Amino acid sequence: MAADNPAGRGVSESLWRMFWPSTIAVVGASTNLATYGGQTVDMLVSQGFTGRIVPVNPKHESIAGLPTAPSVLAIGDAIDLALIMVPAPAVLDVVRECADAGVACVAIFSAGFAEQDAVGAVRQEEVLAVARAAGMRVLGPNCQGFFNVHGSVAATFSPAADPRRGAERPTPGNVAVVSQSGALGFALFHAGVALGLGFSHVVSCGNSADVDVLDVIELLVDDEHTDVVLVVLEGLHDGPRFRELAARAARRGTRLVVSKLGRSAAGSRAAASHTAHLAGSSAAYDAVFQRHGVLSATDLEELVDVGMALARCAAAAGPRVGIVSTSGGAGVWLADSCDDLGLEVPALAGTANPLDLTGRVISNANVAATVRGFVEDPALDAVVLSTSLSDPLVLAREAGEFTALVSSTAKPILVLTYTRPSPASVSLLAELGLPWATSPARVARMIHHLVAAGRVMPEVRERSLIAGPPALSFAGGGEKVLDEPTTKRLLRAWGVAVPEGGYATSAGGAARLAASLGGRVVVKVVAADVVHKSEIGGVALDVESSGVERVFGDLARRAEAAAGIAMDGVLVERMANAGHEIIVGGLYDETFGPLVMVGSGGIYAEVLRDTCFLPLPLDHAEATRAVERLRCAPVLAGARGRPAADVPALADLLVRVGAIVERGDVSELDLNPVVVHDAGKGITVLDAWLALRGPRVG
Repeated sequence: MAADNPAGRGVSESLWRMFWPSTIAVVGASTNLATYGGQTVDMLVSQGFTGRIVPVNPKHESIAGLPTAPSVLAIGDAIDLALIMVPAPAVLDVVRECADAGVACVAIFSAGFAEQDAVGAVRQEEVLAVARAAGMRVLGPNCQGFFNVHGSVAATFSPAADPRRGAERPTPGNVAVVSQSGALGFALFHAGVALGLGFSHVVSCGNSADVDVLDVIELLVDDEHTDVVLVVLEGLHDGPRFRELAARAARRGTRLVVSKLGRSAAGSRAAASHTAHLAGSSAAYDAVFQRHGVLSATDLEELVDVGMALARCAAAAGPRVGIVSTSGGAGVWLADSCDDLGLEVPALAGTANPLDLTGRVISNANVAATVRGFVEDPALDAVVLSTSLSDPLVLAREAGEFTALVSSTAKPILVLTYTRPSPASVSLLAELGLPWATSPARVARMIHHLVAAGRVMPEVRERSLIAGPPALSFAGGGEKVLDEPTTKRLLRAWGVAVPEGGYATSAGGAARLAASLGGRVVVKVVAADVVHKSEIGGVALDVESSGVERVFGDLARRAEAAAGIAMDGVLVERMANAGHEIIVGGLYDETFGPLVMVGSGGIYAEVLRDTCFLPLPLDHAEATRAVERLRCAPVLAGARGRPAADVPALADLLVRVGAIVERGDVSELDLNPVVVHDAGKGITVLDAWLALRGPRVG
């Protein structure tokens, strides 16, 4: 039955009527339980929906004991939601009828639309046009519907929610699922129910012609029953809105956990820069998740585990884990798994950690008291009980003690059951609010996410205050590549340190330029079609002034031999002082806009893949934190007695790169290598490459 829309929570009335309907029409209802129309009506009834259900079928007077209507128009009363499961060619007429009847929302289960072919895409647009003209919201098409567990609205044909096909009736809880893939969303729900996890909603968006994953996330962030939202995501069309919703969820204490599908490398991107190649298809998503405290899961199992941990535990204050185990081997195995994820299993005063209680369960020892001692130890941030729960008595005989313990602390307590738990144990774990898993790696991963959930996400000021020259613009189509001399003049204008030098188009001019610089120089090919000069032998290092004319000729011949191009000229620069080689870049992401990248640089940048991407806005504090997250951070900090590098200067460069890509039509900016000198001595950009993008269409 529909609940009142909570005033002031920001939930749109139209979506509220979809997910909390009072009256549901099932168009395509059937007496045949082998069809979607039969299964959906039966599921609404069997899962306890107490509102009005009207099967729409002109051939029957009743279906599942419910009076039918020959059409939607014949129902007469207000209809909150129509579930449509007729063949695709008939859907448009049904949607027109729903519009004429004043139906608030429709969920279209039928396939054969944009997911299929061009004809289906046209059909989908026609349906959407009718719905929009009537102010009617559309879920789908090609979706599996949804299940509002608290409202007992099983508006789906998924077997994962069908008691006749073995599905358990779910326990109402605080975890929601939203998926762009209907099958995966309900698979996640099904897996969670089997583990005793309680759900508020599961929603399949299908083709997302109207209601998309962001609309549902917004609804769930505002839902009083939901604390954790598990998202199966293929891609986003509105990155800025996702960021707004993620920030809103963080403010309200709602946890978002996302599994991003399609994380393989660059896909259609064919750009030449290191930055683009290192970005892949998921770097922007990872950067935005990191910025806004969104947790990331790699697969269905991890989504379920993280959902359970967040639903039942507060976040962990730190990474220190205590282990109480009734099997010595299981405790050690868990300690190893914790170490693999960077968690700590510290030595404790007066007791071992892990603590082996082998045999004490058999003698009915008070395990809860031992666990309490670990929970009360200030040297620990989370505690795991490792035991076998195939015997329901292991927990049941101390249920009262564990209930008192869980209610007395905010410190996470988890359970590793190294045997499959009995159904009674699963139920008791749910009652106690203890997350559990059957492998050490899964339990360690839960704790890892609880630690991540406990990190305070610092606010980043809204925009960079760094001043610079007028924004770069490009009115042409496609991309325009700027050569290295032009790119470095731009960087100088933005206050970025580049080597002293200049551009020469002749051997004599190059020699005179080298003489004016004094000392040894670098000579590099400048040509329109050459980005990575070292790959064609287009860089000569540590050249004396007297040898520049000869080098000019050598470089011209190499360019012709290796790439079949004529060299435009050379860039002659003073040799830079030594330091740490870092890569810095910027690029425009189609989903989230400008990003900044920093990582281990030099010729092995793409091999090492030690990088961090950052969405804008970007300030010095966030830039510094990004550098500290790199695997090379200890080296920059002065490992093995080496002088510390000038990390503040590197952070300043990141902020300036952010300002460049934020204020101009920059497609890609690649600075590699950037030499970070010793503390207080700044940075020098040795090589630079920039591409401008034409206007975006649509």
